[in-house]
Amino acid sequence: MDRAPLTGDHRDSYRRAGHTGPVAVVAFIALVGGALLALVTLTVTGARRRGSHLLVAVVAGLFFPFTWVVWHVHDRDRYQTSPSR
Repeated sequence: MDRAPLTGDHRDSYRRAGHTGPVAVVAFIALVGGALLALVTLTVTGARRRGSHLLVAVVAGLFFPFTWVVWHVHDRDRYQTSPSR
């Protein structure tokens, strides 16, 4: 059974029912993708500043959550002082 195209009041009720159009989906994907790209770029930049080769920095950027944990543990251990008695 073929459906008639949505026009006028039908289109409004379709949107009020919670259905989003393709523009909203594309905007959401672009927003999430942009945020992830920013995190990857910042991680690559940080890895390069720490002295990593470009290829290693790109791999670190792709696995940025793991990289950040490793950096945190490494830096914490480096600057941690022994407890005073």
